[in-house]
Amino acid sequence: MKVSLGWNTLNGIEYFCGGSLISTRFILTAAHCAADKKGNPPTIVRLGHTKLVSTENDTLSLQMNIKTFKRHPQHSISKKYHDIALVELEADVELNVAICPTCLWLEKYAPTEPMEAIGFGITGIGHDLSPHYKSLPYGLIDAQFCAASDSQDTCEGDSGGPILISSEFYEAGYRIVLQLIVGVVSFGSLCVKGSTGVYTRVEPYKDWIEQETQLSFSISEPVLIGYQMTAYLTTAGLSEYLVITR
Repeated sequence: MKVSLGWNTLNGIEYFCGGSLISTRFILTAAHCAADKKGNPPTIVRLGHTKLVSTENDTLSLQMNIKTFKRHPQHSISKKYHDIALVELEADVELNVAICPTCLWLEKYAPTEPMEAIGFGITGIGHDLSPHYKSLPYGLIDAQFCAASDSQDTCEGDSGGPILISSEFYEAGYRIVLQLIVGVVSFGSLCVKGSTGVYTRVEPYKDWIEQETQLSFSISEPVLIGYQMTAYLTTAGLSEYLVITR
């Protein structure tokens, strides 16, 4: 599930980065989101929302305090390598249909299928943050970090958010679509059509993520929850709610 990282300012809470809930306590994001331009760390996380400018219809959303921000130990603020981090919340998240962790793509090979980046980033140079979640289709053009879209690129405000791949399969007569995080939005050049964004791949950091969270993120067998919901169980908890159809 996609989340927003917020900073307490004189004008209220402002959101500059995104992230992904990967367990009931941890969020995956970019290491350069550790501080804003003034050097202040994020303090708030907003989950389960579709609008930043309004709480209308956000009855299932939550706002939680950040306990610690853990940058990868090899990340340097002046460099763009190892741009990955974990946010630990002060308390466990109570999961619902709008708030649930997302699985990780842990294959060593890069997916060849189109991917999707999601976030509240600005919609163009000089624009404000998008008030709604936006998604963009991407194709992987490099074995490591680079991806491009024919429509638009990720932009300022999308940092730390996920780039995802959808995996589709059938289980007990049901069509199941599972989204997995392939990478984390790191940086790019221009927020325009055809520009290339750079993403931190998740798979090489699996051991570090599991060491810091003390959790395993290997996917197990699916468990059906009711008629329209299913979940994948790991030691991290419910890794994803899935809407399924026959």
